[in-house]
Amino acid sequence: MEQEQPPTNESIPALVSRLIDDGEGFVRAELKLYRARLVSRLDDVRNAIIFVVIALSLVQAVMVAALVGLLIVLRPLIGPGGATGMVVVAGLGVAGLLAFLAWRLLLKTSLPRRKRTPSRAGNNSPTPSLRCNRGSSRARWRGMRSRN
Repeated sequence: MEQEQPPTNESIPALVSRLIDDGEGFVRAELKLYRARLVSRLDDVRNAIIFVVIALSLVQAVMVAALVGLLIVLRPLIGPGGATGMVVVAGLGVAGLLAFLAWRLLLKTSLPRRKRTPSRAGNNSPTPSLRCNRGSSRARWRGMRSRN
Protein backbone atom coordinates (compact mmCIF):
# COMPACT_ATOMS: atom_id res chain seq x y z
CA MET A 1 0.00 0.00 0.00
CA GLU A 2 1.15 3.44 -0.80
CA GLN A 3 1.07 6.01 1.91
CA GLU A 4 -0.18 9.36 0.86
CA GLN A 5 2.25 12.16 1.55
CA PRO A 6 0.43 15.22 2.84
CA PRO A 7 1.24 18.38 0.94
CA THR A 8 3.29 20.75 3.00
CA ASN A 9 1.77 23.93 1.62
CA GLU A 10 -1.88 23.33 2.76
CA SER A 11 -3.40 25.86 5.09
CA ILE A 12 -4.82 25.03 8.50
CA PRO A 13 -8.47 25.52 7.38
CA ALA A 14 -7.87 23.12 4.47
CA LEU A 15 -6.39 20.54 6.84
CA VAL A 16 -9.32 20.91 9.25
CA SER A 17 -11.77 20.58 6.36
CA ARG A 18 -10.02 17.42 5.19
CA LEU A 19 -10.05 16.06 8.75
CA ILE A 20 -13.81 16.66 8.99
CA ASP A 21 -14.39 14.94 5.65
CA ASP A 22 -12.32 11.95 6.74
CA GLY A 23 -14.20 11.83 10.05
CA GLU A 24 -17.56 11.87 8.27
CA GLY A 25 -16.41 9.05 6.00
CA PHE A 26 -15.26 7.04 9.01
CA VAL A 27 -18.57 7.57 10.83
CA ARG A 28 -20.56 6.57 7.74
CA ALA A 29 -18.48 3.40 7.36
CA GLU A 30 -18.99 2.53 11.04
CA LEU A 31 -22.75 3.12 10.74
CA LYS A 32 -22.91 0.82 7.72
CA LEU A 33 -21.02 -1.84 9.66
CA TYR A 34 -23.35 -1.59 12.68
CA ARG A 35 -26.40 -1.63 10.43
CA ALA A 36 -25.16 -4.78 8.70
CA ARG A 37 -24.59 -6.46 12.07
CA LEU A 38 -28.06 -5.42 13.26
CA VAL A 39 -29.76 -6.71 10.12
CA SER A 40 -27.90 -10.01 10.46
CA ARG A 41 -29.00 -10.39 14.09
CA LEU A 42 -32.58 -9.44 13.24
CA ASP A 43 -32.62 -12.17 10.59
CA ASP A 44 -31.46 -14.70 13.18
CA VAL A 45 -34.08 -13.52 15.68
CA ARG A 46 -36.80 -13.66 13.02
CA ASN A 47 -35.88 -17.25 12.22
CA ALA A 48 -35.91 -18.15 15.92
CA ILE A 49 -39.38 -16.61 16.34
CA ILE A 50 -40.66 -18.58 13.34
CA PHE A 51 -39.34 -21.81 14.88
CA VAL A 52 -40.98 -21.00 18.24
CA VAL A 53 -44.34 -20.33 16.58
CA ILE A 54 -44.15 -23.62 14.67
CA ALA A 55 -43.18 -25.50 17.84
CA LEU A 56 -46.06 -23.96 19.81
CA SER A 57 -48.56 -24.83 17.10
CA LEU A 58 -47.31 -28.44 17.10
CA VAL A 59 -47.60 -28.57 20.89
CA GLN A 60 -51.17 -27.31 20.63
CA ALA A 61 -52.01 -30.02 18.08
CA VAL A 62 -50.51 -32.68 20.35
CA MET A 63 -52.55 -31.38 23.31
CA VAL A 64 -55.77 -31.60 21.28
CA ALA A 65 -54.87 -35.16 20.25
CA ALA A 66 -54.19 -36.06 23.90
CA LEU A 67 -57.56 -34.66 25.01
CA VAL A 68 -59.37 -36.59 22.27
CA GLY A 69 -57.49 -39.73 23.27
CA LEU A 70 -58.47 -39.17 26.91
CA LEU A 71 -62.10 -38.83 25.85
CA ILE A 72 -61.91 -42.10 23.93
CA VAL A 73 -60.33 -43.90 26.90
CA LEU A 74 -62.79 -42.54 29.47
CA ARG A 75 -65.92 -43.02 27.35
CA PRO A 76 -66.38 -46.76 28.08
CA LEU A 77 -65.69 -46.22 31.79
CA ILE A 78 -68.00 -43.28 32.63
CA GLY A 79 -69.98 -42.70 29.46
CA PRO A 80 -69.70 -40.04 26.78
CA GLY A 81 -71.19 -37.20 28.85
CA GLY A 82 -69.11 -37.97 31.93
CA ALA A 83 -65.92 -38.30 29.90
CA THR A 84 -66.57 -34.99 28.14
CA GLY A 85 -67.40 -33.27 31.41
CA MET A 86 -64.34 -34.64 33.17
CA VAL A 87 -61.99 -33.62 30.35
CA VAL A 88 -63.55 -30.14 30.13
CA VAL A 89 -63.41 -29.54 33.89
CA ALA A 90 -59.82 -30.82 34.14
CA GLY A 91 -58.74 -28.74 31.13
CA LEU A 92 -60.38 -25.59 32.50
CA GLY A 93 -58.84 -26.25 35.90
CA VAL A 94 -55.34 -26.51 34.47
CA ALA A 95 -55.94 -23.43 32.30
CA GLY A 96 -57.25 -21.49 35.31
CA LEU A 97 -54.26 -22.49 37.44
CA LEU A 98 -51.83 -21.42 34.72
CA ALA A 99 -53.70 -18.11 34.25
CA PHE A 100 -53.60 -17.48 38.01
CA LEU A 101 -49.86 -18.15 38.15
CA ALA A 102 -49.28 -15.90 35.14
CA TRP A 103 -51.36 -13.14 36.76
CA ARG A 104 -49.31 -13.36 39.97
CA LEU A 105 -46.06 -13.16 38.01
CA LEU A 106 -47.33 -10.13 36.08
CA LEU A 107 -48.34 -8.39 39.29
CA LYS A 108 -45.02 -9.23 40.89
CA THR A 109 -43.04 -7.82 37.99
CA SER A 110 -45.22 -4.75 37.38
CA LEU A 111 -45.51 -3.48 40.96
CA PRO A 112 -42.63 -1.42 42.34
CA ARG A 113 -40.51 -3.22 44.87
CA ARG A 114 -40.67 -1.98 48.43
CA LYS A 115 -37.51 -1.45 50.35
CA ARG A 116 -37.27 -3.83 53.26
CA THR A 117 -36.83 -2.13 56.61
CA PRO A 118 -35.78 -4.20 59.60
CA SER A 119 -38.38 -4.11 62.36
CA ARG A 120 -37.71 -4.19 66.09
CA ALA A 121 -38.66 -7.88 66.30
CA GLY A 122 -35.81 -8.76 63.98
CA ASN A 123 -37.80 -10.06 61.02
CA ASN A 124 -37.47 -8.34 57.67
CA SER A 125 -41.04 -7.49 56.84
CA PRO A 126 -41.71 -5.70 53.55
CA THR A 127 -44.16 -3.30 55.19
CA PRO A 128 -42.70 -0.08 56.54
CA SER A 129 -42.82 0.62 60.24
CA LEU A 130 -45.80 2.70 61.37
CA ARG A 131 -43.99 4.19 64.34
CA CYS A 132 -43.14 7.85 64.37
CA ASN A 133 -39.57 8.84 65.11
CA ARG A 134 -40.49 12.09 66.86
CA GLY A 135 -40.70 10.72 70.38
CA SER A 136 -43.38 9.05 72.41
CA SER A 137 -47.07 9.78 72.02
CA ARG A 138 -47.25 11.20 75.60
CA ALA A 139 -44.58 13.76 74.83
CA ARG A 140 -46.39 14.78 71.65
CA TRP A 141 -49.69 14.99 73.54
CA ARG A 142 -48.13 17.22 76.19
CA GLY A 143 -46.64 19.39 73.44
CA MET A 144 -50.03 19.77 71.78
CA ARG A 145 -51.73 20.68 75.08
CA SER A 146 -49.14 23.33 75.87
CA ARG A 147 -49.63 25.01 72.48
CA ASN A 148 -53.39 25.39 72.95
